[in-house]
Amino acid sequence: MRTLFTDKLSLTYPIIQAPMAGGPTTPELISCVSNFGALGSLGAGYMQPDVLDVTIKLIKEKTDRNFAVNLFIPSYAEAHPSSLEAMQKVLKPYADDLGVSLPLPTKPFVPNFDEQMQVILDHKIKIFSFTFGILEPSWVRALKNEGITLIGTATSHLEALELEKSGVDYIVCQGKEAGGHRGTFIGDPKEALVPIFSLTEACAKHVNIPIISSGGIMHGEDIMKSLKHGAAAAQMGTAFLTTDEAGCSKEYKEALLEQKHDETALTKAFSGKYARAIKNTFTHEMQPHEEDFLEYPIQHVLTKPLRDKAKELGRTDIMSLWAGQRAFLCKKLPCKKLLEKLAHECEQHKHLLD
Repeated sequence: MRTLFTDKLSLTYPIIQAPMAGGPTTPELISCVSNFGALGSLGAGYMQPDVLDVTIKLIKEKTDRNFAVNLFIPSYAEAHPSSLEAMQKVLKPYADDLGVSLPLPTKPFVPNFDEQMQVILDHKIKIFSFTFGILEPSWVRALKNEGITLIGTATSHLEALELEKSGVDYIVCQGKEAGGHRGTFIGDPKEALVPIFSLTEACAKHVNIPIISSGGIMHGEDIMKSLKHGAAAAQMGTAFLTTDEAGCSKEYKEALLEQKHDETALTKAFSGKYARAIKNTFTHEMQPHEEDFLEYPIQHVLTKPLRDKAKELGRTDIMSLWAGQRAFLCKKLPCKKLLEKLAHECEQHKHLLD
C-alpha cells in the first residue's frame, strides 16, 4: 500500500477522508481516520476563526497523527438589491412552511480567510488543502516556509496544470461522481464533469506532481483502481457520511442508507454553486428558477436559515443532502470498521496493480 503519498506523509494507507464542510467532519471522525493510518480532514470552509481554533484543539486531544484542514478560496460576489428581493420572494413559501425569516445577506458573506489561515499557521497544521481556486502566492510562500504540505482541487487537467504552476504538492482530481460542491474554477462547471478514472489519467499525464482520485470511491477495489490509473491516493467523502462518528443528522444518514440507485443531481439552489445532492422537493421545485439564483456565497447565506431549520426538524424534503453518485453503497458502520473493511478490500484487489 506504499505510494509517494503515504511515504511523504507517514501514512499506512493511501486513503483520505474528504474534508466535508458544514458539520460531517467531527473531531471523532477525523481522529479515527488519522489514528488508523489514513488521513483525516477537517472541512473548515464555513468555520469562524475562533470555532476553527477550538475544533483543531479538540482533534489534537484525540490524535497525535497528522490531519488536514481544508478551506475555500474566497470569491468575489455581488447581488443587485432587486435580485436579492426576487430570490427572497421565491424562497418565502419555504420559510413560511418552516417558520423562519429570511434576512437579506450582508457583507461579509463568509468568514475572514486570512484569519482562518492564521489559525492554521498558529496550530502548525502540517497539511493544508483547499478548493474553489488557486491559493495566493503570498500564502503559498508562507505555508511552504513552515514546511506545510499543500493540496489543491481540480476538475480538469487545465486546472491541474494551473495548480501545479502555483506550487502545490498534490492535486485532488474531483470526478463528476463526487458529492457536494464542484471545485471548478476554470470554465463552465457543467463542462468539467469528467468520470474519475478518466480525469485521474488525464491529470497524471499532464502534471508532474502526485494525483489524488476523488469521486464515487466507495470500496477498496475503487482505491486500487485509482492507483492503477495513476493516483498516489484516493479521497472518500460519501462513504464516511453514514459512519457513527460523522456529524450528519439521523435523517440525513437514513436518506443515504435508503438509496437503491443513483438519485443525485447537480443543483445551485442551495448555494449558487453547483453541488451534487440527493434530489428532493426543494431541488425539484427550484429548478425553474436556476437563472435567478444568486452568486455563491450569497445564495448560500440566504438559504442558510432554511437549511438549518430543515435539519432541526428532520425535513429531508428541504435539507441539502450532499451525496456522490454511488451513495447507494453506503453502509452504517463505526469509522474504524469501515477503514478495516477498506483495508481488507484493498488487500483482496492488490492484483489490479500487477
